[in-house]
Order: sequence, then C-alpha cells, then structure tokens
Amino acid sequence: MRLYEIDREIEEFEGLLADAEGELTEEMEKEWQRLIENREDKWRSYIAVVRQLEAEETGYQAEVDRLKKATQARTKSITWLKQQLLWSLDQAGMTEAKTDIGKVKIMKAPSRPVLLKVKIEDLPEEYTRITVEPKLSEIGKGLKDHDPVAEEVAEFGPAKLYVRIF
Repeated sequence: MRLYEIDREIEEFEGLLADAEGELTEEMEKEWQRLIENREDKWRSYIAVVRQLEAEETGYQAEVDRLKKATQARTKSITWLKQQLLWSLDQAGMTEAKTDIGKVKIMKAPSRPVLLKVKIEDLPEEYTRITVEPKLSEIGKGLKDHDPVAEEVAEFGPAKLYVRIF
C-alpha cells in the first residue's frame, strides 16, 4: 500500500470516528492501530530510501569532482604538449611534420583576441554592455526591516515546505 493510500484510509477512518461520536469498538481500535503502524512503517521505509539516495548522491558528486579534476589535468597536459610541439617546430623552422602515427601542423586561429588599450570604464558606450539584476538578498533584508522602498517593490512569497531527515 502506498503512503497516500494509507493517509487516505486514516482520513476516512477519522470521518467514521466523527460519525461514531468518538466511540471506538475493539475492532475499530485494532484497525486504527493497523493504519498507524502501516503509516509509521512506510515513513521508516521512505526515510531509509532518502538516506540511501542521499548517500549515493554524495558519492556521485565526489566522482563528478574527481572526474572534473582529472579532465582539467588532462587538458593542461594536452595544452602543454601542444605548446612544446609548437616551440619545437618553430625552432626547427618548420610549419608541419609527419610521423608514422600522425601529422602536426602550425595553424593560425581564425579569430584573433581583442586586447583593450583602455580601461573598461573608458570605452565608448556602444562597446559596453550593462547588466541589471535585482539584489534579492538586500531586498529580503529590507522587507524584514519593513523598509517602505523594499515593500513598495517586492513582497515575500509563500514559504516553501521541505522535509529534513535527521
């Protein structure tokens, strides 16, 4: 039985209790106990599954971090090796070389980097981009402090419910 089905049965049972004006027969008492125990068993199961999934998530994140570091190390190695090939070909006065396992060639990138001669603040307006975004944490502080300006431009949304397992 699913948790929502157990909760629905408990709700229906509470309706029966209200109809019986709170009087419990022995059979009703047993049924009530069964429903409560089923729900608690289901809660235990859900908690166990959540803990297991959280442990797996932590392990996966550690693996992602490990792989990210390994990728960065490989990228640095590749860049270094290519720089060594570039330097060596340049020293030999060559733009390309061939070996039994592959060919290497010095190429010019299709685009060139733009190097600024002035500070960003000194650029003409048509060469700048201005990004505007709300400072939500500042607005939140203003709302907590009942700042009229903050209250004019924003309000707190409904609190989100969440489950925390200890």
